[in-house]
Amino acid sequence: RHRRSAMVLSAAFVRKALEEDADALVEISKAPALTQFSGMSDSARNEYILDYILNGYSFVAEVNGQPVGFVLGEKMLGKAFYIDTLVIKLEFRGKGIGKLLFEQVRKASLEIGTELLWLITSEYDPEDPEHVAPNPAMGFYNK
Repeated sequence: RHRRSAMVLSAAFVRKALEEDADALVEISKAPALTQFSGMSDSARNEYILDYILNGYSFVAEVNGQPVGFVLGEKMLGKAFYIDTLVIKLEFRGKGIGKLLFEQVRKASLEIGTELLWLITSEYDPEDPEHVAPNPAMGFYNK
């Protein structure tokens, strides 16, 4: 398992998101656990993501030239930076790609003088209707 994760990680590449990435990011945003996009049409998602691409900070992770995850963020008032979205395709989770995206957005935030990274996540797995199972993303955020 570790060898397979290392192979994916070595093949992963993070770059600034471009306008032409929006459609692919809309598809990735359809992950069931990504509740902030629930009920949004594809065109609304596209507009939301494009706003970050054009006016905020956005990065895409690729494996073999295909987008597998992305992060959206923006500078807030003062010295705070808000991470709005960090999502990885299900089959690429747990392979270090989220860490690469987080590190890229952290570097970008430091370059503009922010001192605080802010994000919101749930303690419970939104895919669990009874909310009894821990959210698998908490393992990432608690590292």
